[in-house]
Amino acid sequence: MTPQERREYLLADVWQPSERAVTVADIVDAVGLDAAREVVATLQQAAAEDPILAASYQALATVGLTLSSSQRQALIDQLADGGKWPDNVRAAIKRLGGTWQPRWQAEGYRSEPTLETLVKQQIIEETRTEISVKATAIHAWLDTLDLEAYDTAQLQAYCAALLASGDGNPPVGEG
Repeated sequence: MTPQERREYLLADVWQPSERAVTVADIVDAVGLDAAREVVATLQQAAAEDPILAASYQALATVGLTLSSSQRQALIDQLADGGKWPDNVRAAIKRLGGTWQPRWQAEGYRSEPTLETLVKQQIIEETRTEISVKATAIHAWLDTLDLEAYDTAQLQAYCAALLASGDGNPPVGEG
C-alpha cells in the first residue's frame, strides 16, 4: 500500500462499538426527558406485538442492553421510522451503541497523519523488513556453522563479514 493509499485508508470512518449496557436512564441523559418518553413509548408499543422486542424492552428497563450490533442499530432505525423520531433523537440513540470515527483515531494516532508522516513510516517499515531478512540469513548461516572448521580469528572474521554484508550472506566462496 502506498503512503497515499494508507492515508485514504486511515481517513475513512470506522464503527467503534460500545459494549456498555444502555438503560432508560442513559436514553434520558442522551435525548432529554420528553424525547426519551417518545423513544420508550415507541419501544413499549412495538414490544406489545413482538416477544423479542418485549425481552429487549425488559432488558433496557432493568439491567441494560448493548446497542452496538448491526442488528440493534437497524432495529433503532426501524423504531425511529415507526415512532417518527426526529433525526437528532435517532442519531443520539444510535450513538449509545458506538460512534463513527476516523480509522487513524481508532488505531491510536494522536493526530491526523500527514502524507509526509506516512512516507517516513513506510521508510522505517522497509528498513525493518530489510534488517529482518538480513538477520534471518545471518542466523541461518550461524546455525549451520561447523565450529571445528574455524579458529577464533577466522570465526571473528567470518562473523564480521556476515554483519558487513548487505544481505546477511557470507562473501562468495565462504560458508
